[in-house]
Amino acid sequence: MSSRLQAQAVLRAILENPQDVAIFALDRSYRYLAFNENHARMVEHIWGADVLVGDDMLSCIGRADEREQARRNFDRALAGECFTSIEERGAERMRGRTYENVYSPIRDDEGNVIGLTSHLTDITERRLLEQRVRQSQ
Repeated sequence: MSSRLQAQAVLRAILENPQDVAIFALDRSYRYLAFNENHARMVEHIWGADVLVGDDMLSCIGRADEREQARRNFDRALAGECFTSIEERGAERMRGRTYENVYSPIRDDEGNVIGLTSHLTDITERRLLEQRVRQSQ
């Protein structure tokens, strides 16, 4: 296997192997640069949209309030901030799901922010367990 093919296989494994993490990258115009299968399934399940590289992610988000929250989060990362947020998705198909979202800027060789990455983990079950433990104390 050539070193280029091996590098591609490694990157694919990094993106696809975490079964409970949805990963995506956007450019400064909120267009997809890359995403893993978990993210594609999540977008289809939550908002009923199929995504392709180059699509505007904001146009895939069905609810205006969630679209504006996403834009605020994306803009923070595009301003150079790394941060984590905990958010509930309110779409009918995903009512009551809670996600931990980790946002980071993508920088070029000169340090300019050229996009962002996000890693989303469904933490609903963990939150429910924490609530049960608190209630039982």
